[in-house]
Amino acid sequence: MVTALGHNAADNWANLIEGRSGLRRISLFDPAGYDSQVAGEVPDFDPSIYMDRKDARRADRLTQFAIVAAEAALKQARYEADPADGTDFAVIVGTAIGGITSLVAEYDTLLAKGPRPRQPLPHADDAARYDLRPIEHSPRGESRELCARQRLCERRR
Repeated sequence: MVTALGHNAADNWANLIEGRSGLRRISLFDPAGYDSQVAGEVPDFDPSIYMDRKDARRADRLTQFAIVAAEAALKQARYEADPADGTDFAVIVGTAIGGITSLVAEYDTLLAKGPRPRQPLPHADDAARYDLRPIEHSPRGESRELCARQRLCERRR
């Protein structure tokens, strides 16, 4: 669980019990000019604590949160991978466009540099990166991403 109240279930629960709010002034962009300047952003999140820097750089912030949450769920479930039989779990991710951060960055690049060969939907296949962690746990069950462009996004092992 990665939320504005914490990066794990224990911190989230403790902050809820203490009556803390995860809402604060927006810091990921300049909210000047917007009527609302507060949001439930995830503060102080450093993906390099949880994953390789190269993987973190390639993954949208949304994907980073999902990887951390999935890893915590496997740990909480006391899941132990059995290399002989990895078919006891699969990866299923629901998304429409991947992460909005990547989509906006690609849009800005398009405006600045014009059209050139690019992915049709930037990071629409971002959920493929969700597989970074589960692969370490040897899943051999069907893994797929569900999204608005099913044909583009579906991944199977």
